[in-house]
Amino acid sequence: MTRRHHPAPRRRTPLWAPAVVAMAAALMLVIGCGSGPARAAVDGPRKLPTPMVGVTLDTVEHLPETIEALAALPVMPVARIVFDRGPVGTYTAAVEELRPVAYLMGELVDSSDFRRYSLAAYRDRTRSYFGALHDQIDLWEIGNEVNGEWLGPTKDVVAKLRAAFRHVERRGGRTAMTLYFNQDCWEKRDHEMFSWTEKNVPAEMKAGLDYVFVSWYPDDCRGVTPDWPAVFTRLRTVFPTAKLGFGEIGRDSTAPRAAKARMVRDFYGMERGRDGLGPRFVGGFFWWYFAEEMVPKTKPLWRTLSETVAATAP
Repeated sequence: MTRRHHPAPRRRTPLWAPAVVAMAAALMLVIGCGSGPARAAVDGPRKLPTPMVGVTLDTVEHLPETIEALAALPVMPVARIVFDRGPVGTYTAAVEELRPVAYLMGELVDSSDFRRYSLAAYRDRTRSYFGALHDQIDLWEIGNEVNGEWLGPTKDVVAKLRAAFRHVERRGGRTAMTLYFNQDCWEKRDHEMFSWTEKNVPAEMKAGLDYVFVSWYPDDCRGVTPDWPAVFTRLRTVFPTAKLGFGEIGRDSTAPRAAKARMVRDFYGMERGRDGLGPRFVGGFFWWYFAEEMVPKTKPLWRTLSETVAATAP
């Protein structure tokens, strides 16, 4: 199975990306911290906010515009950086420039690339990225959409997850894992989110993960209307200590603009008390197409996000 909700080729981080750092630094001198709240520089992993407003950066192209869009949001967001194939040095400069305007979550390997890595390669990648960026990244996504049929044999998936979790957790890093919500739209019954998770996620991860997120693409499951309070109630049982939220949402690139705006308002406007999502619900959401659909900040969907966040901010 290919990853249906990313039908178009994703832009890869160019090897010349570090060259934009000087441009980004100059822009920061001009825009300061944008119209959003002041951003403080802190060394080492930072305490993450609750609730959190997350966005996904599947590319670090156009870094100055991205920084401006992040800095201008009403609250300091959590930017989830998708680390594509390649050496960690591709990202070190961009991470340094993004850190003043956003908390940072590093996605070690996207689900679309997961099966390309052997266990040894996945372990080496975890060591390399964590070793280089552990003082800069605030949260590590050790596995993305882990129950998806396209990730490969379950035993291999579990071995890679366990290796990454142990490496990060034992060195004091915060860990996150994202599940793929596929109620009534799985291709293999044993990959249904709860069936797969309850059977295959190791006990040490069920007890030890800091965050567990859900990925949701309504275009993958047409006609399904999830009962989110019931979903998160069950997740609280499976993961008794983890903070919970959405780790990835989006609409197909062909979806109407109004449908995308409606999804942004509906999800980023969720409140754990009002919407019955439980005391450990932290939000997140991490719109997948932020770099494409909300950068620069003059795009209509950025305004939708900003207005929604402003209306629900504590």
